[in-house]
Amino acid sequence: MGIVARQSIITSIISYTGIVVGYLNLVYLYPKYLELQEIGLLRTIQDAAMLMVPVASFGLPQIISRFYPRYSTETVRYSGFLGLLFTTATVGILVVCMIFSLTHGMVMSSFAEKAPMVIKHSALILLLVALLCYYGILEQLARSQVQIAVPAFLREVLMRLLQAGVVLLYAASVINLDQFLFLSVLLYGALILFLVFRLEIFKQLPSLYFKNFRSGELKEIFLFGLTGFIGIGSSMVIAKIDSLMVSGMIGLEAAAIYTTTFYMATVIEVPKRALTQSATAILSVAFEKNDLQSAGKIYKQTALNQMIIGGLLLIGLWANTPSIFLLMPRGDLYAAGFYVIVLVGATRLVDMSFGPSSEVIGLSKHYWFNLVVISLLAVLSILLNYLLIPVYGISGAAAGTLISIFLFNLIKFIFISTRLSITPFSNKTITTLFVIALTAGLNFIIPVFESVWADIIIRSSLLSVFYAGLIFLLKCSPELSEQLSILLQKTGLKK
Repeated sequence: MGIVARQSIITSIISYTGIVVGYLNLVYLYPKYLELQEIGLLRTIQDAAMLMVPVASFGLPQIISRFYPRYSTETVRYSGFLGLLFTTATVGILVVCMIFSLTHGMVMSSFAEKAPMVIKHSALILLLVALLCYYGILEQLARSQVQIAVPAFLREVLMRLLQAGVVLLYAASVINLDQFLFLSVLLYGALILFLVFRLEIFKQLPSLYFKNFRSGELKEIFLFGLTGFIGIGSSMVIAKIDSLMVSGMIGLEAAAIYTTTFYMATVIEVPKRALTQSATAILSVAFEKNDLQSAGKIYKQTALNQMIIGGLLLIGLWANTPSIFLLMPRGDLYAAGFYVIVLVGATRLVDMSFGPSSEVIGLSKHYWFNLVVISLLAVLSILLNYLLIPVYGISGAAAGTLISIFLFNLIKFIFISTRLSITPFSNKTITTLFVIALTAGLNFIIPVFESVWADIIIRSSLLSVFYAGLIFLLKCSPELSEQLSILLQKTGLKK
């Protein structure tokens, strides 16, 4: 087995382990030991920092991904490249600190009425920006050295375990709230130290300065970084602006409910990562050969399979959410986020159903369109949140996300179908939508069982068997039907 394949398998195991740990933190540990305001405050600090990181890093992770192979083979040139990365990051962090200081009063005024605790702890936002910026560089360097599993373990598993430990220290009154927040931010410093020694960055320290860049290379690097900055910056606005606007417009308690239920729903898109990664590799070859027929086939298959898997996960989450709230500590408080789960889950299903459209555009000669459409989406997200949150609260924020993501994908769909003449949809798409609707209807027929665990197990089993059976009988996806047939043969249920 090759190193890339081995690392991919290990990374997949780590990712799913991280999901389990993250869910335990999310639905049990945090609600049990932290007040809503405390969770909301921590999330606001984290989201505000993540929103500013793209400005500080100026596309450095993307620069590493693109230019690492050019400089990694020569020791002197590699030292100069590292010097460029860390110098640019330091300057970027200082610029962010300066801008934040100059606009502090204006920015913090949006939290003054509903979330004044954010103002008191605003310095932690800048500390976290700096740590996330440096960590992002080291994480991408590790990936470029095909040490994919290492940063995955640090971010997905170790970070969540350490955060759980900090929560338990706070619950035991070993530390106070200020120390809890500070340690939660400082955890990224521990990850940075680990990667510094793992990548042996300290050996390069004596020679980290600009040197041995050929004519035009710095211009090429920074222009590429500008492109990455626009793309990642817009993506981060889309991902984080809703929770920050909820904090500022409603309050920290609402932010805690919104972010908790929002992340509960994102489990739906987990299979998308593996499917998209596999599809992207095949699409890359097809576009290299200018074989649009093959590209269209993969595009359609991936979209359909993602819709089928996402549909089942959304139904399962929606059907079991009331039981999950009963199991959660203080779940009655988080039940206010039920429609957030449904709307965000629907958002993820919509995104999956349109297939790997961003990847298709990115691999084509029209790659520039991704920057245009994602910038428009960032503006649309802010506008919709501004209009819907005051009227519908946290459900309005989730609805804004659903509308903006649908329009985002619709624009890409129209662009791809007109410029490349390929589409992610077929007759099987309509059949799958019918199966999703029918299975959702079945949930209303299944009685509610007295035992919460019995209800979850029986309801999930009935819905899954009914859904999978219809998908198989109606031959919605030949690929998934084949896999199901193999599974049934192995279990002896089919000859």
